[in-house]
Amino acid sequence: MVKLADGKFYHYYCACKGDSPRSALGLAVAIPAVLGYNALVRGNKSILGSLNSFAHDLHAYFVTGARVNAGGEQGKVLPMKKGG
Repeated sequence: MVKLADGKFYHYYCACKGDSPRSALGLAVAIPAVLGYNALVRGNKSILGSLNSFAHDLHAYFVTGARVNAGGEQGKVLPMKKGG
C-alpha cells in the first residue's frame, strides 16, 4: 500500500523482475496450460456441434414424422416409407 501526495492510497504488486528465474518458470507452466485448455475447448466445440446436429435431426423427426436424409443434401427431410 502506498499513500501518494493527493492523499489516496494505491496498492500495487510486484512479485519479481522480468529477468528472474521465476518469470521463466511461470511462462514454462502457463504456456502449456493455455495450449491444453484451448485443445480441450476445441474438442468440446466439435462434440457439441455433432450433438446439436443430432438434436436438430431428432426434433425434425418428432415434429414432421419424417426422417432426415443422411447423405447428399444436408438437412433435407424425406418422408418415411410406407410399410416394412
